[in-house]
Formats: sequence, structure tokens, C-alpha cells
Amino acid sequence: MAPDPPRRRRSLSRELTLGLVITIMVISALAITGIYLNLSARAEKLLQVKADEYLDFTVDTLSAPMWDIARENIRDIGLSLARSDFLVGIRVLDADGRVLFDHQKSPPGPVIRRSGAVLYEGERIGRVDLSLSAGRFMADRRRMLLTTVGILLAVVACLLAVTGIYTRMLLKNPLDRLGAVVAAYAEGRYDAARADIPYAEFTPLVEVLQKMGETITHQMGELTAAEEKYRNIYENAVVGIFQEDPRGRFLGVNQTLARMLGYDDPDEAMAARGEAGTQLYQRAEDREKFIRVCDRLGRFTDMETQWLRRDGEAIWVSLSGRKVADDDGALLYCEGIAEDITEKKRFEAELSRYRAHLEELVEQRTRELAAAKEEAERANAAKSAFLANMSHEIRTPMNAIIGLSSLSMGLDLPPKAGAHMKTLRKSARHLLDLIDNILDFSKIEAGQLTLEECDFSLRDLLDELVEMFAGPITDKGIAMDRHIDPDIPDRLRGDPLRLRQILINLVNNAVKFTEEGEIAIRADLAESADDDVCLRFTVRDTGIGIPPEERAHLFTSFMQADSSTTRKYGGTGLGLAISKRLAELLGGEIRVDPPEAAGAGTGTQFSFTAWFGPAAGPAEDPGAAAPESRRDRPVTDLAGIRVLLAEDNRINQEVALEILQGRGVEAAVVENGAEAVDAVRKGRYDAVLMDVQMPVMDGLEAARAIRMELGRKTLPIIALTAHALDGDRKRCLAEGMNDYISKPIDPEKLFRTLLRWVGDDKNRHGA
Repeated sequence: MAPDPPRRRRSLSRELTLGLVITIMVISALAITGIYLNLSARAEKLLQVKADEYLDFTVDTLSAPMWDIARENIRDIGLSLARSDFLVGIRVLDADGRVLFDHQKSPPGPVIRRSGAVLYEGERIGRVDLSLSAGRFMADRRRMLLTTVGILLAVVACLLAVTGIYTRMLLKNPLDRLGAVVAAYAEGRYDAARADIPYAEFTPLVEVLQKMGETITHQMGELTAAEEKYRNIYENAVVGIFQEDPRGRFLGVNQTLARMLGYDDPDEAMAARGEAGTQLYQRAEDREKFIRVCDRLGRFTDMETQWLRRDGEAIWVSLSGRKVADDDGALLYCEGIAEDITEKKRFEAELSRYRAHLEELVEQRTRELAAAKEEAERANAAKSAFLANMSHEIRTPMNAIIGLSSLSMGLDLPPKAGAHMKTLRKSARHLLDLIDNILDFSKIEAGQLTLEECDFSLRDLLDELVEMFAGPITDKGIAMDRHIDPDIPDRLRGDPLRLRQILINLVNNAVKFTEEGEIAIRADLAESADDDVCLRFTVRDTGIGIPPEERAHLFTSFMQADSSTTRKYGGTGLGLAISKRLAELLGGEIRVDPPEAAGAGTGTQFSFTAWFGPAAGPAEDPGAAAPESRRDRPVTDLAGIRVLLAEDNRINQEVALEILQGRGVEAAVVENGAEAVDAVRKGRYDAVLMDVQMPVMDGLEAARAIRMELGRKTLPIIALTAHALDGDRKRCLAEGMNDYISKPIDPEKLFRTLLRWVGDDKNRHGA
């Protein structure tokens, strides 16, 4: 691109002269304008005065003829006046507006119009309209203007000539001397400002130039030092620095880069590695990539590639660079730095090998842990199955023991035999409680204990609890009181089974350790959130109390407040531990209150909290589906009903038959589910008592067959099983059974359940 032609230098003296000329011309123009406006105003005023004089003269001349209405005189006066060059139009009108005379001429220029009333002895007798020409006065004004302008132009010309000569004389030489000083500065002679300058106005400029010279001299010294400093940095940098053109040639390298490539001198490295694509980069495409990325991105960092050293060894380098472009943006060369990362790459490779080995070890350990977890799950499943089977196997003979003892107590036995039977039954019940506690604790420890959600009545639950302990309470001669906060809703939603279990554990302990006094059960509203409520239950007794040092261990598994209580009162030490876990599952906590909370310094008070929701609908108690008339009828009304008993254990068959027949119930026995289905198909029964675990066909499958295959939708089927783990009741109801009774069988509970589901006399044998 051709360089721009040099611009013509401007002359200060010429521009000053031109400025003065323009100033004089502007002032002259303003002066001419002012004179012109003044003369015009005076001429205009004179013209107005002349017009007024013409009007006054005309009105005075026409007053007498218009009074006499002498039209000839008016016409003569009008024509006489019209001969004047100044008057170009006259019109005379009488008092009524009638035109008496009208004479108009074409005006040669602007016209001034005047109108005036004609008066005679103070009375208005008409009007005169005059049109006066201003042309002659305009011509006079133009002549005056031209004369004035001519005079001023002559004066301006003289001033311009004098100004130009004087300006060049006064400014040219000083300006030339000042220009010489500036030229000397341009050549680097910064002492030229000390030359003599004649005018004081130039002194500040000279002083500035002198200071500028001193500053430039100082900065040049600093620049030289900085250049030396940065050159040292460039030469001794810990990383290689280079410039590379688009063709791949080094334009410059520092000492570090030369040593990196195995050379002692940067010039030697540049000469030996001139063709970067073939002599420097191990892969030629990496060189092309470097230039391409630099050109496209303008700036980049951490581009890894391999260079070849002088001895042929390949080293890893990390490149960072930037683009240096011309004014059009075209790439001139790339500036970059190169860091030797060979050791870093070796370390990363070694680290990668270690990581792979570690991942292999982790994977192996994960497999081992998975196998261990699977083994633990199998062991846990085996444990659960073992507990379920043990529960079933223990409850089956316990059913016979408790059932036969209950039946024997109804016989006319000698007093000693009756006492033995009562002790036998009590011991069996105690053994059953121990089994239930161990099962519950095992399920809690395995994390298999889940809560159910159903509607229930808190008042009914507490009434049943009081009724449950009525016998032991009466035997000991102590009182039991229960109180429910009236603010607590009667219908709640939650797990009544687990709530009942906690209360049974606490009340059972209270009954066990209290010999006199009373036991109080309270339910209070602790707090509420939206529709949910938190209830605080309190069980207080007047028993032996708990020593303070033993309170910290109360809720620990297999621990009791005093080891001596185990010998005197019995127990496994699991009741409170289970209650603590259940309270936590219900969203609350359990604690033992200070001794003073129990009354007069004696006894014990336990309290726990639990959260419940609002009832969603009718109670989920299966008995709620039975008519009220069935629940209220006496148990003796069962006489004559027909029941099918599906039970594979002969002893349990005998016990159940004797219990049923003792109340007049007609019972038929089958030994498996298939026989039960066949018996229902062939006969008519009011209810089916179905064991769950039987050979050939279990009770659940038999219940499905009775409902689906035989279509017996309304026949009551009651599960009668030794299974007592969580979910057994729900599973039985889900398979079509109406109710659930766990073994050992409580005769009264069995009869109440039958009465709940067996219809009136007119419906019997018709299911």
C-alpha cells in the first residue's frame, strides 16, 4: 500500500494574518449593518412624518368643500394633489360612506396608507384614504448605504495592509527561532531550549520544552535499563521463549529454549531447527496445528506436543502463545513459551499405572464387599426365616399347652390341680411374652420392623389395655386410673399395634414392680402441626422405684435396673429397649422422669411421645365391617353354628375342637388347604378357621381358591396361625381372609371373633 502524500505544512504568521483579516472584516460588516439599520430607521421615520403631513394637509383642504358638498371643488383639489409623485392614490368619502372622489395610480414600489376623518367645526363630515409611495425614500436610503460601505471598505483595505505587514514583521522571526528549537529536539539535542527567545509569551513553552527534554533524557535512561533487565529475563527465563513465523522458522529463541533442544547458543538452535515441521516437531501435523490454533484463536495455553532434541531424543513440551498480526489482521508470527514437561508426563504415566492398579484393587474389594453383603443378606434372610419358623414351631406346642390348660381350668379339678393348671397357663403366657420380645428385638435390629397406617380409636385402645390388666391388678389389690386429654381427637391414624406394645411393656413393668398403691395412665396433647398431633403418654406407678445410678442403663438391651430384680421379678431386659426403638419409629422419644414426678418420692414414671395423623375415614379394624348386633350378642349365641377347621397338627386339632365343642359349636376338621376347598365345595359352613402353614395347599392359596374358584365371597375365613411376624396379618387380609388370630389361641378372643363374623340364625349354614 502506497504511503500517504505528506500534507502541506501550515504557516502560523499566515494564519494569524488571516485571522486578523477575518476579524476586521467581521467588525466592518457589523459596523456597516449598524449604520445601515440606523439610516433605514431614520428614513422610515422621516417617511412616516411626511405621510402624516400629507394627510393633515389634505384633510384641512377638503373640510370646507365637503361641508358645502362642492363636488367640483373636491375633484379639483384631488386632481391637484394627485399630480405629486409622492401621492399614488386618493379616495374621498362622505359621512355616509359614499365615494365622492377616487383616483388611483400604479405604485412604483412600497406604499404607505393613511386614513383620516374630515371635520368641520368639530363635526365629522367624511373620510380621506391616501396611498403614498415610498420609492423615492428607498432610493435615498440605498445611496446613503453605498456611500457608507465604500468608505468602510477603503478603511478596511488600509487596515488589512497594515496588519499583514506588521504581523509578519513581529512574528516570523520569533517563530522561526522557536521552530529551530523544536527541530533540535527532534534531532535529540535537548539543550536547544536554552536559546534566547525575545518574547515573554514564549517563555512557558520554552520552559515546558526544557522540562520535556529533561524527562525524555531520564526516561531514555530508564528505558535502556528496562531493556537490559527484560533482555536478561528473556535470556535467563526458566521456560523457553520463541517467535515462529507462519512458515515454521524461528525468528528468535532465548537461551533456555536453546539448552532445552541441546544447543549452547540461540543462533545455533535457530539455524539447526529452521524447518520446524521436519526438524523440530516429532509429528509435522503438530506444527501445523500450532500455527492454525494461534492464527484462529489469537491466544492459547497448554498445547502439549513432542519436540526432537539435538541428539534425537523426543521430549514433551507444553506450548502457550499469542498471535502477532499486521494492521489487516494477517498473521505475522506467533510468540510463545515452551515448558519441558517430560518428567511430568513420566510421573502422570506412573500415576496412571498406580491408579489402574488401585482401581483394580478397589474393584476387587468392592466385589468382596458385595459378596460379603450378599452373604450377610442371606444370613439375615436365613435368620428371619429361622425366627419365623421358630415362632411357628414354638407357638404350635404353646397353643396346645395354653389351650389344654384353659380347658382343664374349666373342669372340676382338685384345688391343687387347679392351682397347678393356673400356674402352668401363667408360665406359658410369660414364655410367650418372652418369645414375642425376642422376635420384636430381632426385627428391630435387622431393620425389618415397619409401621402400619390405619385409623383407630385412642379411647378404645386404652380401654382394652385396662381390661387386659384387670386380672393382675385385681389380684394385687392395686388401683388403675386412665386419663385422656379432652383436646385429643378420638380418631387418629397411625400404628395402634406398636403404640399398644409400648404401653403394654410400660404397664406390665408397673404391675410387676408395684405391690400397693396405684398405676396411672395419661395421654396428653404435647403439640400439633397442621392436622398432625404429638401425644405424650405417661405411665406412673407407686412401686419400688429405680435407683438414680441405674437410670442411664434402662433402655439398653438385656439390661435391668438391678440384677437382683431378674431373680425376684424375672424378665429379659428387652421391654424398655424395644419400647425406645418403637417410640423413635413413631417420631417421638421415651424417658424415665425424676423420682419426684411419681409422687411422694416413691415409684417410677415413664413418659414417651408419638406423632399421629388425622383419621382418613372409618376404622380399619376388620371387626368394624360386622354388624353391631353381632358384636353385642353373648358368646353363648354361638351354639349350633357350623365351622370348618383346617389344621394339620393333630394336637391343635384336638385343642381347637374341644374349645369349640365346649361352646356348642359344630366343627369339621380337614388337614390341608386342598381338603378345605373340597369341603367348602361339598358342604355348608358358617365360617372357616384356616391355618396358614399346611401341606399340599397352604391356607393363603386355599382362601384364594374359595373366593375365586368357588365364588364364596361372603363366607367368613379366619386365619388361625402360629406366624406372628410383621406383615402376616396384612398378607392374610390381602389374600381374602376376613380376620386374623395368632396362636396360641385365646378361647375368648376366638369366640368374640366368630361371633363378629357369623350371621344371624336365619343366615347360618347358608354361606
